[in-house]
Amino acid sequence: MVIFPETYPYKNGDQIFISNEIKVVSSYFKEIEVIHFGVEKGEKIIIPANLKLIHLKANTLRNKFSILKDRQFYELLSSEFSRLPFKVFIKKVRFIISSYKIALEKINVLKTNNFFETRKIYYSFWMNDSALLLAIAKSKGLISKFIFRLHGYDLYDEYRPDNYIPFRDFIFKNTSKAFTVSEYGFNYLKPKLKFPERLENSYLGSFDCGINPLDPSKKVLVSCSSINIRKRVHLIIEALSKIKDINITWYHFGGKGDWGDKESLEVLSKKSLPSNILFYLMGSVSNVELMNFYKIKPISAFIHLSETEGGPSIACVEAISFGIPLIATTVGGLKETVNIKTGFSLSKKPDVDEVTEAIRKVFDTKFQNQFFREGVKKFWATKFDAETHSREFKRNIIDI
Repeated sequence: MVIFPETYPYKNGDQIFISNEIKVVSSYFKEIEVIHFGVEKGEKIIIPANLKLIHLKANTLRNKFSILKDRQFYELLSSEFSRLPFKVFIKKVRFIISSYKIALEKINVLKTNNFFETRKIYYSFWMNDSALLLAIAKSKGLISKFIFRLHGYDLYDEYRPDNYIPFRDFIFKNTSKAFTVSEYGFNYLKPKLKFPERLENSYLGSFDCGINPLDPSKKVLVSCSSINIRKRVHLIIEALSKIKDINITWYHFGGKGDWGDKESLEVLSKKSLPSNILFYLMGSVSNVELMNFYKIKPISAFIHLSETEGGPSIACVEAISFGIPLIATTVGGLKETVNIKTGFSLSKKPDVDEVTEAIRKVFDTKFQNQFFREGVKKFWATKFDAETHSREFKRNIIDI
């Protein structure tokens, strides 16, 4: 098997999503090759023994006009022309040409280094430039089968400028199978496809690392996300600032994003939160550290206020795997994790008062008892156990 991720096995990025799956899937393959183009991307996580990490450098095409003689280029151009409004197509022509050229450069390197074999299966973890590369390789007969996943930014039209998800028809025409990570994403995308039979849903999930200890006398709130505008960590602070009659401890895990970093979040927290709210900004930690925290520290609830979410959110999935009740918005795939069995559902765009009220309610005895928390974990086990889903994913690959 040959995998094309964005960052795995380097820390941060998509290793958070793909590492659990690879732990299980790797046991069914003699060797897995992980391909990156360019230099190493920092510190690596521990990887399976049969995983081979390969870095390649894409060489610039000697003849920049060679794509004009390439039949697949015109097939791709025609595919994009037929699916886009004319003005958008004209706007995107340079991008289409550039994307094809870059993909062809990478294909030439892979071909030169004998990475193409018809007996291998190729896997792009996103519908991105790697999926395009593999679709072109398949159309040229260099490989026999490839699969890919779709998450959020590579799936929902409204997330992208001009509502344009590049090369969707061309990639689906050439793939063996594509997998969404949520039922919401599956139901959204399937009606849009020319080849809907090639789409399936396949959750990623998390492993069972234990149960969170229960201590109803303590009010502990945890959140985990990058400090991005769309994650709305600032809204957690605003909501907590309105609670002055309950002693609450809030832990936030996650590092720098487009809204700010740990330092800027600390400034806002100190400025906004009353003395009855203790806060600890933990920054970026390893998944092992986070799981150990969930094992040891009694947590009343996990809060996630994202305004967009492609899948069910691994952060929420990991929390409910410990039986921790959720407070979460019902956007995208998040609605597949938060419900009456797992915690308190918020609207898609809750205001401060709605979040404040939810925090108060989840501290209630209804949510803070062993029976309810065992129900939360049971819900996770039936829907988001990575061991189960990875075995099903492996069977899908074998069927292909």
